[in-house]
Amino acid sequence: MKWTKSLSIALLLAASLTALTSCDDDHWDYRDYYGDWYDDYDWYDDSFDYGTSTLNAEAAALRGYWEGQIENRYYENGQLKAVAMKATFEFDQYNTNSLNGRGRETDYLTYTDDDGVERTETNELRFAWYIDPRTGDICLKYDGSGMTYSAAWEGGFSLDTQTNRFYGVFEGQNNQEQIVFDLTRTTLAKPNTEFGGKATAATGTKFGTMSEGGVSITAPAKFRRR
Repeated sequence: MKWTKSLSIALLLAASLTALTSCDDDHWDYRDYYGDWYDDYDWYDDSFDYGTSTLNAEAAALRGYWEGQIENRYYENGQLKAVAMKATFEFDQYNTNSLNGRGRETDYLTYTDDDGVERTETNELRFAWYIDPRTGDICLKYDGSGMTYSAAWEGGFSLDTQTNRFYGVFEGQNNQEQIVFDLTRTTLAKPNTEFGGKATAATGTKFGTMSEGGVSITAPAKFRRR
């Protein structure tokens, strides 16, 4: 996306109004993100560096490496299918202030073939991500397929820097699929100086409102690629 003069002015004005009128910078405020530029902004390809402290902390908590279980739920011939597997995720920011960036998901499915031999298939998927500054929702867009998903702050995910656990449900936005996930942080992508270079960002902070035990993942089934 090419920046325009009017867009730059709108963003600078929004930032100025935030500094002058915001009583609590610890929460996002959709009134700070107004005008036609919001709907026109290419969230997946341009760095967005205009978040509040809560939004910036959420992005910092998300960045890095995660591993655990996922379950892809989808419809096939009108029937709901569920495929569970091990997976790793990498979230990287465009810069330390941005609410978006690039990511990589690697799926691992172990199964026994017809000859009784145990095999493992892997599948790597690239995606772009951003945090919606109006809501705190985490949004994904997969390369190639263009499929988009969103995990809602209100009941859609829990990102806990105390337990280093990230779980929830990414709901398909341009499809009828779900990605149910239960992940544990392995490491940050690189030291984050804004949080003192600690192994976890914003230690003790929890983002999202999904309750404990809010996800359930079944045993692995056949492999499915998004």
